[in-house]
Amino acid sequence: MNIKLALVGLATILALVMYVPLFHRILTRKSTRDFSKPTQWMILIVQLVNLALAMIENAWYLSGLYVMHTMLVGVTLWLVYKYYGPPTVG
Repeated sequence: MNIKLALVGLATILALVMYVPLFHRILTRKSTRDFSKPTQWMILIVQLVNLALAMIENAWYLSGLYVMHTMLVGVTLWLVYKYYGPPTVG
């Protein structure tokens, strides 16, 4: 088995294990506790930058991983905004 594919597979499984309980908590409790909107925006930006770098380097195995992560972070942001509205200034 290719080590790159094994590592990307492991990262994918870990991401799903991380996000599924978070989605469940948001949907059932309507609470994210300390899961802040600015943190999620920074994570989304990092994922998009990583995706761009992977595509520039023709790293198809990483491109798929970053697409998945970007979608999961996007869903998380959507759920947070759905239940808490836009961030407040000040």
